[in-house]
Amino acid sequence: MFKGLGTKILDGSPSYFVIEDIGQVSSMNQFEKLLQDIYDYVQLKDIQSVKIVLNEKEASNNDFLHLLDDYDFLKHDTQYFYKQDLNSLENTEQVTSIELKSIEQTTDYLFKNVWKEVVTGSLNAPSSLPIEKEFEGMKAELGSNYIKNCLIA
Repeated sequence: MFKGLGTKILDGSPSYFVIEDIGQVSSMNQFEKLLQDIYDYVQLKDIQSVKIVLNEKEASNNDFLHLLDDYDFLKHDTQYFYKQDLNSLENTEQVTSIELKSIEQTTDYLFKNVWKEVVTGSLNAPSSLPIEKEFEGMKAELGSNYIKNCLIA
């Protein structure tokens, strides 16, 4: 298992490896060590796809960007995240009409079909992996509880 300085990792070996948050890495030496450790781990596990997500501050650090370039990383896309506290919504007909079901209540097949439909119209960059590999990686990340925690509306 890969470990870093407080990094948040999605390890979908052998299909993909994602660093969602570089954690407490703040210096060039720490960042270079992280990239070297990733490189070694990916080689060892024969991982096919590697992504590193940087926050706005990290993404504006030219030294980090040059180092990523040195390790042959390419900018894939830019993401902006917005959130809303759903507990603050009033109990309206629209809100109460949404019914969530877990895979346990439906099927893997239905979940994957809904997933495919949702990402088709997404403004996010498309995945380089087929839905089956994404699904298997997600199952590995969540463990046996995936069946209760993966929801569709």
